[in-house]
Amino acid sequence: MFAGVRGRARWSRRLAVYGTVAGTLAGGAGLGLTTAGAVAAVTLTQADIQPQTFTTTGQSAYTAPAGINEVKVEAVGGSAVDFAGSGPNIPAADVVATIPVTPGQTYYAEVGGIGKYISPGTNGGGNGAYGGGGASDFRTCSVTDTSCLLTGNPSSDPRLVTAGGAGAGGSSASTFDGAGGPAGVSNVTGAGNGADGSDGTACPDSADGGAGGVGAPAGTGGAGSLGAGSAGGAGTGGTGAFFGGGGGWFGGGGGGQGYTCEGGGGGGSSYVESTVAGTTASYTTADPSATPEVVVTPLVATTVGFKQAVAGGAVVVQVQTDPVGYGPTTGQVEIDNNTSSGTTDLCTVTLAHGQATVPGTCLPPGSYQLTGAYQGDGQYLASTSSSPSSLTVAQATPRVKQAFSAAHDTDTVTVMRPTTGAAEFPTPTGTVTLIETEYFFGFSGGYSWNASLTDGKVTFPVTRPSFGWTNYGAAAHTVLVATYNGDTYYATASNNKTTS
Repeated sequence: MFAGVRGRARWSRRLAVYGTVAGTLAGGAGLGLTTAGAVAAVTLTQADIQPQTFTTTGQSAYTAPAGINEVKVEAVGGSAVDFAGSGPNIPAADVVATIPVTPGQTYYAEVGGIGKYISPGTNGGGNGAYGGGGASDFRTCSVTDTSCLLTGNPSSDPRLVTAGGAGAGGSSASTFDGAGGPAGVSNVTGAGNGADGSDGTACPDSADGGAGGVGAPAGTGGAGSLGAGSAGGAGTGGTGAFFGGGGGWFGGGGGGQGYTCEGGGGGGSSYVESTVAGTTASYTTADPSATPEVVVTPLVATTVGFKQAVAGGAVVVQVQTDPVGYGPTTGQVEIDNNTSSGTTDLCTVTLAHGQATVPGTCLPPGSYQLTGAYQGDGQYLASTSSSPSSLTVAQATPRVKQAFSAAHDTDTVTVMRPTTGAAEFPTPTGTVTLIETEYFFGFSGGYSWNASLTDGKVTFPVTRPSFGWTNYGAAAHTVLVATYNGDTYYATASNNKTTS
């Protein structure tokens, strides 16, 4: 099915990672939500973007979901059992890579087997009385396809990610036989990079299993000397006199035969074609007890946008996925302002369920050209606004409240944030002016105070006539006008209160 789709050509059907669409995100109509870097909508289900873990030895098919252009692949090769039965397994490689994929194309996860007594690990473990561990890989074609050939040449080999298997032997050199070589944990194209198996310490006549191959495309795994085990090849470990080499991009050589002892098999090499754009990779030695596996995690594209529920009000940064509305997105967004004189870093906000209200201390009243850079989080890919969003943040109109003491001899004025819509500014600061005016049958007179807020509050004295104005009803009363004089974040506002 995938004949001819090899090497660099195998990436040729890769879609552009992200298209660019400027517009209004779904659910943002009428909210002034400006977006950048959006991708064309596709239909994905929750199941489509769940990681798939393959642990069954051998081949399993994986189809890249529509709309998914990158996946993270973690491959763990097959270890090899300690021939003495008392030590831990010889470890394989653990390779993690991010690679581009073509939506809708079928790929294949090949899970290596553990090398055991008279049983080499599936997918390249070398033969011997104790077989080498098999490699685990992620490739573009099926093993049932006769044209799916492992060449060890990046331009033609179908394997995108390969984690080498361990060479067979002891978990450490004994007085009788050699230790197996762990799988390779670095990226080498032409030569395998598994460790050599060691000689038995009391058996200088035994021979190491060679490490992996010595050159592409015709390179093979190095063999042990003195009654040498066979060399490993592309994908397959060499047959050892007693201990087989591990499978890998190039297989490790089989352990050589000594007069009285045998050398351990070499570990297979690991490889990811990291020169391909969008590819990253890391290589480590797996835990000796690790289960061979291939885990494929779709990486979901994201878009960054801004919205305001009311003109001039609070700014919300929103990170959505393709398709819009899929799942909560976490992580952080760096917010920048772009002007003719350059770009200014304003602040970084943390998302909750895909969005965050930008604090007013980050966006005081003014006009902005905002861009956002989402830093990504696990399965969600990083994204950056491709063009600025023009937004204006207005001064908020605060709420002013007056409260008399029980004895009506003081008036406490509180200046509070608006309940909805406005930006999340800090507690109001500045001054309040209180004017007390007394009215008595057409005559009036009064007092005026001016004082600073403390934690949004200030308390004034209230002067009340000594005679009983209450006997005159509305003809005699006092009007208290509290006026907040505003600050950087808040406009002026007043409150009137009448008492008799």
